[in-house]
Amino acid sequence: PFLLAFFVAAILNRCIIFLNKRLHFNKKFAFLLSVLSMIFLLILAIAGVFGLFLDEVSGLVENMDVYMLQLDNSLRNVCNRVEKTLGVDTEKIYDTIRVQAESIVSGVSDSFMADFLGNTKDLAAGAMNFIILIVLLFTAIIYMTKDMDKIRSYLGHCYFAREISFIKKITKKVF
Repeated sequence: PFLLAFFVAAILNRCIIFLNKRLHFNKKFAFLLSVLSMIFLLILAIAGVFGLFLDEVSGLVENMDVYMLQLDNSLRNVCNRVEKTLGVDTEKIYDTIRVQAESIVSGVSDSFMADFLGNTKDLAAGAMNFIILIVLLFTAIIYMTKDMDKIRSYLGHCYFAREISFIKKITKKVF
């Protein structure tokens, strides 16, 4: 999380400098505005991804009958082609495959619902871990943004200053 926080702090530092120098905002207000904007964008992205996931799952559940009919028709088509080509009675094969497919689908849907709804402790633990990660990330961002000028000064005067400036030039050309 600290490496990610370093990169986010570098981005936020650029936003703070822009707000401070170009728009003449107070540095503390610019910092607060940048962090709140980042939190808002993160929440918006998570909500958007979760919303898309729920839409896809609900669409799958709503259209499950249609999908099962299409699967049944395709299976009957394949069996009819095999019967025409090989001259083998495929009615028993069709019935066996259909029963197996129905048992697989019902087993998957039952286990999916049991896993999805039954493991609320794991879901709560995962949510807590995510919240702790976000708190750690933003704490590190706050400290990294606060000390970013000191870090730049140190990197400019350290033993490997030429190498660091060379890497900076390359990354600026790439990004």
